[in-house]
Amino acid sequence: MNLRIAIVTDKELINKMKKKYPNYFEELSKSAMILRRYDGEIFKLNLSSAETSRYNWFINKNSKKPLDNMNHGAFQLGELSSMPMIILYVSFDKTKPKQLKRCTDAITVLTNLAPQFDTTFIFYYTDEEA
Repeated sequence: MNLRIAIVTDKELINKMKKKYPNYFEELSKSAMILRRYDGEIFKLNLSSAETSRYNWFINKNSKKPLDNMNHGAFQLGELSSMPMIILYVSFDKTKPKQLKRCTDAITVLTNLAPQFDTTFIFYYTDEEA
């Protein structure tokens, strides 16, 4: 699994991060979890809130995109989130342009739909040829 976690307790480094990225820390105390996903998107969790018991879920769930390509690491994160998975089997065969268009359209629809159900389901797509 391509997941790296670090705990930062150095107050100077925290203050440096606050100066460099002030919007990540606006509403949070120094007891915060900042997660940067592989595509660069940032997620914040205030560890002094009632949600602290769910920090494992927070990490696992947000380490993948709302609709992500199914691979071994993404599947592990889905399993660790203990959420039902919806898998779209698509084909990226360029020799079948109509089928390719239908598959890319389906991915677009799910990309727009998935964030509305992000606490209920995990959405994946996979190339049936792979």
